[in-house]
Amino acid sequence: MSGISLTASMRSNLLSLQNIASQQDIVQNRLATGLKVSSAIDNPSSYYTATSLNNRAADLTALLDAMSQGVQTIKAATEGLSAAAGYLEQMRSVTERVLTEAELVPYQAEIEFDTNVDALLAEGYTAITADMSVAEIQAILDTDNAKVVLTEDVTLNSTISAHGKNIVINGGGHTFTMRGIYNYGSGATIENMKIVNTAAGTTSFARSIYDTGGNVTVRNLDIVQDNTVGRATALQIWGSGQNVVENINIRMSGNAEQMSGVFVTGTCSISNMSVEISGKEDSYLAAVGSHSTNVTINKIGFTATGGKAFGVVGPVKGIESSVSGGTASRPSALYDGQSNTQAILDQLGADALAAYAASQFYAPGTDKDGTFGQGNWYLPSIGELMAMYGTDTSQMTSGYGTSGVTGSGKTVINDALKTLAAKGVDAAPLSSGYYWSSSESSTIISWRLDMGSGNRNYGHKSITVATSVVYSL
Repeated sequence: MSGISLTASMRSNLLSLQNIASQQDIVQNRLATGLKVSSAIDNPSSYYTATSLNNRAADLTALLDAMSQGVQTIKAATEGLSAAAGYLEQMRSVTERVLTEAELVPYQAEIEFDTNVDALLAEGYTAITADMSVAEIQAILDTDNAKVVLTEDVTLNSTISAHGKNIVINGGGHTFTMRGIYNYGSGATIENMKIVNTAAGTTSFARSIYDTGGNVTVRNLDIVQDNTVGRATALQIWGSGQNVVENINIRMSGNAEQMSGVFVTGTCSISNMSVEISGKEDSYLAAVGSHSTNVTINKIGFTATGGKAFGVVGPVKGIESSVSGGTASRPSALYDGQSNTQAILDQLGADALAAYAASQFYAPGTDKDGTFGQGNWYLPSIGELMAMYGTDTSQMTSGYGTSGVTGSGKTVINDALKTLAAKGVDAAPLSSGYYWSSSESSTIISWRLDMGSGNRNYGHKSITVATSVVYSL
């Protein structure tokens, strides 16, 4: 077969068509792959430059994914902390409503002592005289239905203990100087005298009258309790039943860390009472300290100097209209862990192991000088621990125990911590057992909370239990 002869122009057109077809194949390949250079053969320089850029883009994408995961992790933690902070604010608002908001108003209860001792002796009362021993007096008061009356001023260098039921101790208008009356029998009446407590300067918790028997009536008393140390209260009413405190004048002074006129845990009505307290600069002073919602108050006065004064501290019925003395400040040590931690560091520095560890802590994987870095973490107060666990303060009937606990805060926080742990973060949930707070009850005792039950109490600082740090939002 003979060949086809092409003219020069035909050959030129054919080469042009072949070149167009080749260029079309290249364009189609680029459209299909998205690559200008498909292999090193096409363009080695461009190919390896593109490969390097692709690898860099993959690295940046992986880093972006890690950053997004970190943001979500921090967001989950922040949501948990915000929920806990909400519980704390709710608790604070309730507490502020509990504290009185009246100015300090001096008020003196009008007391008239019944000095007709002969009439009481005629009714069968047993005379208590200055020459009787402590043992002789206590033997009488350990008998049920005993009734005694002071026929003169009596001074004893001891406490008086009473175990009999339905006893009556009548002062006959005289002065009873001793180290306190400790009553353990139900139904007692203590009345009609001036009490001078000489134990205040020698014991860490002085009380002029201490009752656990219940159904006690304390009335028509003038109580003097000076030179107090540690903690002190004039009347500590801890018994059950219906307790009554009426017509009482109380004067206290000294260097005690805490002083209160009346400290009550059960049902009690308090009326016509005046409390005058003089303490040191950092003392906590209160007319009434209550651990019960079954406490009613009517017409009391409170005058305080030298410390942080509160008319009434605790859940009390009808507080807004019944108290004529007090201030509206809150005991920050119970709610401000950040200030507590700083106060500990100011006093002890690095020797305060827990406080110092909290101040140096920063979240793993974060910049120690950043948002979650050092200086933003602290030891929680008892109020903040209560919020972390979940506590409905409107349902609390006592500062101690488990009244009002819900556990809702712990659930929210542990859910957030579990989310963090699932993402590879070292985040263990809150465990059961006691956690120390940074809130002191005294120089040797601090408040603590059981994360298993929400139970609130305090213990000696030498006891070893867990603690935690929280972040300042």
